[in-house]
Amino acid sequence: MDLPLAAEAERIFRQICDEALEYRSPDRFNAKLSHERLNELDRPAPDASPRWQALQNEPIELQIAVALTAHATTEVTPTNWLETQANYTGHQLVTLSLSRELPLTEAQVLPLLESWRGSPGRHHGESGLARLAAAERLFAGRVLAEEFRLLLEAVAAAIRRAMFGPRNYDAEVLDRIDWLLNPPAAGEKRLPFGAFTKALRDWTGTLPKAEGDAWIDLAAHCAKARAKSRPDGKWLGAAHKLVAKIDRSQFSASLSHWIGEIVPDPMQPDYSLDILKGLLWLAGASHEATMVAELGRFCEKCFATLRDIPDDPELHDTPVALGKAAIWALSTDQPGAAAELFRLREAIKKREARKLINTRLAETAKMRGLSVEQLEDRSLPASGLDQDSARQTQLLRLEQSWIEDRSWTVADWEKHFFGHPLRRSLVAAMIWQIGDVAVMPEAGELRDVTGRGVKFAPDDRVRLWHPFGADPQHVLAWRARLLERGLTQPIKQVDREVYELTDAERKTRTYSNRFAAQIMDQHRFKTLCEARGWTYTLMGVEELDWVDPAPRFPRRFLPAFGIKAFFHVRLVPDGQFLNCAPLHIGSDEVEFVDRRKRVLALDEVVPIVFSEMLRDIGLFVAGAGVGSDSDWVDCRIAAAGRE
Repeated sequence: MDLPLAAEAERIFRQICDEALEYRSPDRFNAKLSHERLNELDRPAPDASPRWQALQNEPIELQIAVALTAHATTEVTPTNWLETQANYTGHQLVTLSLSRELPLTEAQVLPLLESWRGSPGRHHGESGLARLAAAERLFAGRVLAEEFRLLLEAVAAAIRRAMFGPRNYDAEVLDRIDWLLNPPAAGEKRLPFGAFTKALRDWTGTLPKAEGDAWIDLAAHCAKARAKSRPDGKWLGAAHKLVAKIDRSQFSASLSHWIGEIVPDPMQPDYSLDILKGLLWLAGASHEATMVAELGRFCEKCFATLRDIPDDPELHDTPVALGKAAIWALSTDQPGAAAELFRLREAIKKREARKLINTRLAETAKMRGLSVEQLEDRSLPASGLDQDSARQTQLLRLEQSWIEDRSWTVADWEKHFFGHPLRRSLVAAMIWQIGDVAVMPEAGELRDVTGRGVKFAPDDRVRLWHPFGADPQHVLAWRARLLERGLTQPIKQVDREVYELTDAERKTRTYSNRFAAQIMDQHRFKTLCEARGWTYTLMGVEELDWVDPAPRFPRRFLPAFGIKAFFHVRLVPDGQFLNCAPLHIGSDEVEFVDRRKRVLALDEVVPIVFSEMLRDIGLFVAGAGVGSDSDWVDCRIAAAGRE
């Protein structure tokens, strides 16, 4: 670059920096350089720097000189605030300039890639993609220079080992680098690089050419699933045309094999699994009965890989994307698909997965003109299920009927519960309440505690009997009846722990200290919470000092009653940690809050709901407790005393 041009480029860059900083707070100084979209570069945002707008209409040589000057600025470590802001502006200006497809020479592109190799995290996102695009334009239709080959290999290696971890952005970057290093042969479809693509190409190479080509065409289309969260009509239309060229049994068998063998690694992702994501979207078109259970197991496997990894949707997007694709595939009318979604909702603990499952179930129920609860009652298939898993799921759902205020007509109950092969054995060992009468199925009819048969109308309401408020003698009579018949209840009813309001709780009025002053293992406590449907996020050291712990208190939403139950806990600062999280927490009060965030008096809570929530908390304390907290005090009473 000659000296006059370099001096002019320096002057223009400084002017753009000044305009970018003008009237801007430090965290938004570069807003004037922003565009609504980088692919709409001919229409800058209203706040764009006037000098930047003018530059875009000036000679190409000057635009390139300004971009290279900006790049040189980014290579210098800033020593003050103004230099730091100029550094940020330079990064953005280089990215925007490169995106304008300036005709750079090899000597001009080389330092841009050198900078990327030295600091991959600094050029994360659009900055790196813009540099890569410049190299692609430079070597379009010609052999990659050896100097660039070595440099791009080093960039790819730096990205793979970078501390900021694998991200979805990396998939596109690494694919494009690989295509530069190993350009496809003439007529060969571009597929994402990775282990899955290699295995797919090796397998299709053994097929007759027409079959192999059909699979590669489908794979290339499925690879486009990377940028989509769900398939749209256009994508599905094109995909179904491609699937039609493949034998349906071969498609089902191949997909079944892949989802059975593959375990996605969240920390070392294979981005060619985007192909599998697209194939999963097409699994709903398969009418193989065994595919439902296989999709469910694969979905569970994907989210299980994230069990001990912190929540970061960008860090481990491959397992999440595959798991969500399996959920989408199960949102069909295939027999057992809805039942599998209900099972997954209980089995998977990741919040985003549960949210998606709930959304898909709500959509399916609405499409069939049912409530979600009615869909669950009617969707359980009579066969083809993992019996143990399905039995546990059904038991949990029946137990939750108390806090969901569920009931059924006698006709529906007889058809979907007592008449169902899986549910019948569960239903027959439990006590049911119809009106004011408690009954059990026996010898093909409903009988009360004395063994007398009782008839009911088809539209009478049935609910699971709860011992709260029942006469103690009546409970004892049912215990004797069960013993006489030799039955063991799958859900505790006659021996169920019941929690009534105590005098101490009437005195505190809005909160209960019944389970306060206990020290618990935080990790075991979290597991128990999740098993009982409570939401709890592990507390970190920040909750000891500067972060309010209230948003992380264990809670249980009770939509049927419009309230939430909260169990207050706090970290115990004893210096013990497990997986970077403090090991112990201390228990405190229990309270209930309505949708208006009003704290309820305990006697306002439905007694059975109050009893069930305290029973859950009692299980948590018993299962995770390691001792009592001798330092605990009721802070509310202590504060009132100070006043």
